[in-house]
Amino acid sequence: IPTRPPLRPSPPRPARPPPRSRPDGASSPWLTCRAAMQKYCDGVSGKNKQMCYYMGIGDKISGSAGGVKREISGSFARGINSNRLCKRLKKMDQQMCELKYEKQIDLETVDLAKLKVKELRKVMDEKNIECVGCAEKADFIRAINKHLGKDEV
Repeated sequence: IPTRPPLRPSPPRPARPPPRSRPDGASSPWLTCRAAMQKYCDGVSGKNKQMCYYMGIGDKISGSAGGVKREISGSFARGINSNRLCKRLKKMDQQMCELKYEKQIDLETVDLAKLKVKELRKVMDEKNIECVGCAEKADFIRAINKHLGKDEV
């Protein structure tokens, strides 16, 4: 039986070159934009977290859906506005530009009597207001006003 010669170890791979940078030492605008996007996405929740997931900027727990962060950061660095960017990105990832945000309720200026019960419940959930036995709209309004320290009208 013929014998094979022993395998030679492969030569070590050369080290990766450092990331490209500008001659003046500053990083490129799209790298700066990418870092700002990552910093923002590290501390968000809810719909904003979902948007970060769609952009491809995830965290270790949720991961990410796609890889459009390069296109987004490059476009923002070049000054392209969000509407034009969405038209471009619809070819790659349509769901990102179709994400709908719920309207925010400013408790300082809103008339609680004009809100729907569903919206009042949402406010109570956001502010962690307990209301055991609330059945009527007036009960919810009373509980919110009590939490905010407003006098009842």
